[in-house]
Amino acid sequence: KGLAKFYPIKKVSMAYCNFGATGGLAVIGYLLAPEARCRIEYLNMSGNMIGPQVQFLYLIYLI
Repeated sequence: KGLAKFYPIKKVSMAYCNFGATGGLAVIGYLLAPEARCRIEYLNMSGNMIGPQVQFLYLIYLI
């Protein structure tokens, strides 16, 4: 029951982790995974701040 409620958060965190790996954003990846794994707690607190920055960095990366 409880897992179903947190599944979307986990799914988003996995998307951020995969995005960091494929985008080559080592700094963002390090912030999201300081213990060699993605931390949902950190993403949940800082996602609103990191999200736009990641998108902006990704746009620069594409250019």
